[in-house]
Amino acid sequence: MSSPRRYIPKYKTLTFFGDSITVGAFDKEGMLGWVGRLSGMFAKNSRYNAEYIFQNNATCGNTTADTLADVKSSAGKGLPPNLVIVQSGLNDTIIFGGTDRKRCKLSHTQRMQAWACILNIAAKKKWPVLVVGLPGVQGDKVEIETKDGKTAYRIEMKEIVKYNDALGGLCAKRDVPFLDVAPEWRKNEGKGLFATDGFHLNSRGHQLLAREVFKYIDQEVPGLKHDL
Repeated sequence: MSSPRRYIPKYKTLTFFGDSITVGAFDKEGMLGWVGRLSGMFAKNSRYNAEYIFQNNATCGNTTADTLADVKSSAGKGLPPNLVIVQSGLNDTIIFGGTDRKRCKLSHTQRMQAWACILNIAAKKKWPVLVVGLPGVQGDKVEIETKDGKTAYRIEMKEIVKYNDALGGLCAKRDVPFLDVAPEWRKNEGKGLFATDGFHLNSRGHQLLAREVFKYIDQEVPGLKHDL
């Protein structure tokens, strides 16, 4: 009589870095944002039937420089991930003060330097990487006011387009996959996809982003499907 076949689990790890959007802020359905929904999509798809571990290392308020620090901290810890997904930069584009001021939280040069360092670390560690662009904001710009009605800061869509274009170009030079999700949000200027502040995603926005990322992974990123 043959002995019963033992089940040996095959673990695959997806590690995420980013800011409050990747954390899942403003997801009122309690599904941990687009990352949590992405995990559910993997669980429901029979082609992804390994034991998947989702490690979310994103931090609310991160600029890309902060995300770089998180990547540095994580490098060398534990087993290497099967895929690293990074979406960061919305906080970089914050412009402080009124309309006469143009000072972003992180300059364009600083943003690209931080991204270059992130990609350098990934290449050195031999991490497969997917960079996800910024969805943008609702409308052409979003202004956040102080209690006395003055502009505390604003985020402009044209600054985000500039950001995505430069980041996509950098990824192309490094042969790193880049998913530009902004076109899906610009079809209707983002209406119905953002929280009341106009730049965090609501539950529907998180669902759309998860669907876009899953579709891209399914079509373009090899090595995550479990071979039976």
